[in-house]
Amino acid sequence: KIQESSVLYVLNTENVPQVRENDIQVMVCPCSGLHQYKHLTVNKDTLKRVLWTDFSPFGIGWQEYVLKNWDGKDFDKFYNDNFHVITDLGLPSKEFINYSKENAEEFIESYESEEAWLKEWDRIRTLNHQFIKIDVVKEYKKLTDIIGKDSSVLLQLSNIWQYEINYINTPHFTGQAALVDIF
Repeated sequence: KIQESSVLYVLNTENVPQVRENDIQVMVCPCSGLHQYKHLTVNKDTLKRVLWTDFSPFGIGWQEYVLKNWDGKDFDKFYNDNFHVITDLGLPSKEFINYSKENAEEFIESYESEEAWLKEWDRIRTLNHQFIKIDVVKEYKKLTDIIGKDSSVLLQLSNIWQYEINYINTPHFTGQAALVDIF
C-alpha cells in the first residue's frame, strides 16, 4: 500500500532480458535494476535520450547515483559501500530493498566479457539521461507529452504492471485500463 514511500528495487525481480536492436531514439524506463542498461546497449547507434521514470524518490536518487558514480565493476561492492546513499535519501529500512548479489552477477555475465560490458557502460554514461518523478500507471498521459512526437520510442516498463500496488491503489481496473490506453 505504501510502496512509493518505502520500497526500493535496487535490482530487478525478473531475468535479464533478451533484447534486439530496434533503432530506438528515446527509451523510457523505470529507475530500478540494471536490466534497463541491456536495452541501451543494443540501441547504441540510434539512442538519443533516456527518460528514467519512477514514482519513488528513492529509485530516482539511487539510479542517478549509480549512473554518476559506479565504475561498472563489482556491483555488490559498490552497493554495499554506498548503501548509505539510500538511507540518506530517507528509505526507512533495509528490509524494504530488493537486492540480490546473484542478480547483479547474472547481468554482468550476460555480456561477452567484463571488458565488453565496461565499454558499453562508459558509452551509456555519456547519453542524455533525464529523471522524472512520475507514476506511469496513473500519469501515462503526462508521460506521452514528455516523450514528445516524431521519435522511435521503447517504453521499457519492466514488470511494473504486475506490482500489487497497482491493484491496491487504483480502483476498478484503472491500472489495467491505463496499460491498454497508453498504446
